[in-house]
Amino acid sequence: MGEYKSTNRRSLADLLKLCEGNAEQCRAVCFRALVRGNYEAALLFAGSWAEAAPDEYLPLHARFIALFLKGEKEEAWKLLLEQASQFGEDALYIDDKGLYLHTYAGAEDTRRYLREKARSAAGGTQVFLMLQSCVFGSDRDPEKLIPVLERLSEEYGDKGAQFKIGMLSVMEGEYQKAREAFRKITSEEEFVEGTFFALCMDAFCAYSLKEADWERQVAEAAEKIDRWSVLGLRLMPLRELSTPLWELLGNSKKVEENKGFVEEVRRFFQAPSVLEYLEKPAQ
Repeated sequence: MGEYKSTNRRSLADLLKLCEGNAEQCRAVCFRALVRGNYEAALLFAGSWAEAAPDEYLPLHARFIALFLKGEKEEAWKLLLEQASQFGEDALYIDDKGLYLHTYAGAEDTRRYLREKARSAAGGTQVFLMLQSCVFGSDRDPEKLIPVLERLSEEYGDKGAQFKIGMLSVMEGEYQKAREAFRKITSEEEFVEGTFFALCMDAFCAYSLKEADWERQVAEAAEKIDRWSVLGLRLMPLRELSTPLWELLGNSKKVEENKGFVEEVRRFFQAPSVLEYLEKPAQ
């Protein structure tokens, strides 16, 4: 089915008529609308999709997500309690209700619901595990939190969860264990922002363990971060990560150079336009 170009009422109505009764077509257009942030269109096609597939929760899930992202919490809750109640044991339904409770009801209601559904079909989904990590994190309960983070990392490749494992180990003074966690992130070929945080913390752990070649390791990490920081505007703030590493090495020249670089980047992003940035000299 071809891309739809317009989102006005008439064209949506025409497309809705064409898709009527065809669950697959409604599904495709609904998810395309969700991705584009056109929640009104997503709601329209989710409704038509639900009529074409009344025994499935997925179209109601799409409708819930559209309402949730629009901030229509009363309608989203009403959908879960009334229209979708027969799908109460569906993994997606459990994820959706958990997400709603976490966002609007608070930690206690979320904790109770997750405990109730821990052995359900949703017990191992990424969303369910992420919600558990939020609850156990707010409870400051590492014994429950770390196994959840490990599952997120191992089963879903969640680098954020892996980084949290490393940081929890640092907080406990278990620097070798922390290095193992950080190196699972830095060993991958693809570098993203989170990789640099892990690289920085791995170097800090080498320093904390006073490894024989900790100075070399810290210097290599700082140099790598600095090299990447000049490859694009989005990466420039990375210098704030390498500066503490240069401080560990006592390299005052690099520290001052980085601080000046970071200040210039901040000035650039705060300027209303590139022209005004160029015209106004640094203080």
